[in-house]
Amino acid sequence: MAEYSAQITVNGPAQLDRVPGTPVVDTHIHLWDRGRHGYPWLDRWTQFGDLVDAALLTCTAVGLAGAVFIEAAVRPEDARAELAWLADQAALCPFPVRIVAQQLPASPSWWTDAPGGQLVAGVRRVMHLAEPGTIAAAEFVDEARGAGEAGVIVDLTVRHEQLDEVEFLVRRAPGTRFVLDHLGKPAPQDGGFAEWASAVARIAAHTNVVCKLSSIAVQPGNPPFRPEQAVDYVAHALAEFGADRCAYGTDWPVLTHATSFGTWLDVVCAALDGATASEREAVFAGTARQTYGFITWTEGTS
Repeated sequence: MAEYSAQITVNGPAQLDRVPGTPVVDTHIHLWDRGRHGYPWLDRWTQFGDLVDAALLTCTAVGLAGAVFIEAAVRPEDARAELAWLADQAALCPFPVRIVAQQLPASPSWWTDAPGGQLVAGVRRVMHLAEPGTIAAAEFVDEARGAGEAGVIVDLTVRHEQLDEVEFLVRRAPGTRFVLDHLGKPAPQDGGFAEWASAVARIAAHTNVVCKLSSIAVQPGNPPFRPEQAVDYVAHALAEFGADRCAYGTDWPVLTHATSFGTWLDVVCAALDGATASEREAVFAGTARQTYGFITWTEGTS
């Protein structure tokens, strides 16, 4: 029987029934198995343990209507094996799953003939540690255009300081659909709301971008997470993008370093206070369905 990290299990299960009448899709879930694949960043995050799999997810997030498994910054040489393993984990879930695979510059569309490739809806290359200018460079723009031509979205995991480059990128690749992860990683503890908000507004003007309302709880330096402060950021993203271009996500299990699955759900619900039923359905399920290509929930699993 698998042994799971107490850091994660102490934070679940989530109370998804607090979103009555609306299916809940989590568009940002990470799974990993360090016994199979290499994840260099986890060498510094040993509190999460070596195994986070579908069994732990389904115990933690009882009632999910769907999930997007995001590649977990695996070593590029393990990307194909990770995709196959994620597909195997997806088959164990009682809800439909889509996968965002690692974006490999040297091998565009590598997933098309890979085991699990049928579940790939998008690609991601973690960019929040990239050197200035990398996101706006011609090479990355061409990668993004190639993903669009291949029919998949590009998840953008970036810092708030990189949002001007993101705006340049999405403007230069209008035929590609992008998802801005974690609201563009603002840093509430730095008091930079106005600058972040302005950049988000400029990005939202491009209709090929969706904003993922996934957790901003884990920050450099590990400052205390303040849910009431996070509500303001989520509310601003909703105001700029609109509910039909915002998708709920968590960043589980990474967010458990600073908060819980249920607390982040409460943050998003608070930001949606006063929203219509159709707006809530869009954020918690509809935008995910349109962006990542989920089937209708009543049609069963994929």
